[in-house]
Amino acid sequence: MKLIFSYLSRSKGRMAAGMTFKVVGTVAELFLPLIMAHMIDDVVPTRSALALSLWSVGMLLVAVVAWAGNVIANRFASKVARDTTERIRADLFSKTLSLSAKQTDAETVPSLVSRLSTDTYNVHNMLGMMQRMGIRAPILLVGGVALTFTVDSVLALVLLVSVPFLALVSVLVAKKGIGLYTRLQNSMDAMVRKVRDDHTGIRVIKALSKSEYESAAFSKINGEIVANETRASVTTGVSNPVMSAVLNIGMTAVIFIGAYRVAAGKVQGGDILAFTSFFTVMLNAVIAIGRIFVEFSRGGASAKRIEEVMRLP
Repeated sequence: MKLIFSYLSRSKGRMAAGMTFKVVGTVAELFLPLIMAHMIDDVVPTRSALALSLWSVGMLLVAVVAWAGNVIANRFASKVARDTTERIRADLFSKTLSLSAKQTDAETVPSLVSRLSTDTYNVHNMLGMMQRMGIRAPILLVGGVALTFTVDSVLALVLLVSVPFLALVSVLVAKKGIGLYTRLQNSMDAMVRKVRDDHTGIRVIKALSKSEYESAAFSKINGEIVANETRASVTTGVSNPVMSAVLNIGMTAVIFIGAYRVAAGKVQGGDILAFTSFFTVMLNAVIAIGRIFVEFSRGGASAKRIEEVMRLP
């Protein structure tokens, strides 16, 4: 992965600008539940139309800042991913032309074509996703947990218990996913190789009446691809439902304990509403983190295959 990430050095300026806009937009998004809770608990009881209007305008401005920051940051991320992948693809193509006949035979032409097409596409998606969601999701998750302490520390601790479980699931899925997607890409190479060989020798296949034999051989390879893709998708697909379940259990505990604290006068209704809003933000962040690890697993496997060719003497 070091070789692939080294290509990002030419886009440091764009990445820094994109990260700045992303942080500003994400932080602004985190303050929306706090403003809403303040309006419900403190502004509405005063029955002041002017104060309510001012706070509403302020909340709208914060929402606009959050929206604009994320949109601008996503545009920077798309340009960085596009330009970086273009350079990787160009250098990889030049490298394939410089390989000896022995090296080309060892890597096989279908595998080189797959690395130039599918693998660079996977790396492009990984680089874009890491810039778009790799910054926003952790800030939303960590910031959401941190800001809940400003609302009520007891309820925040209840929700905080779920964080280690979320981290464990993410690490395990990413570690397992890279190996599975590497196996999937290798089976894709075998399919491309089979199709290329069959189309090149189609006259011989027809002359010897081997069409059924070749179809059976292709079906076997195709079945291996389906099996590998199923294993990879099932493994990486576990992250979202498991993370959502953990957070839902934590939120159920928050509402249960929060009801008693509201009845005791220790927490206001607006605080519980802010907690539910933070929970929604954190849940979306967890789903995004799950998507990041899926793309990282797929892109990491492809990056490894690209680097294998790029590092050949």
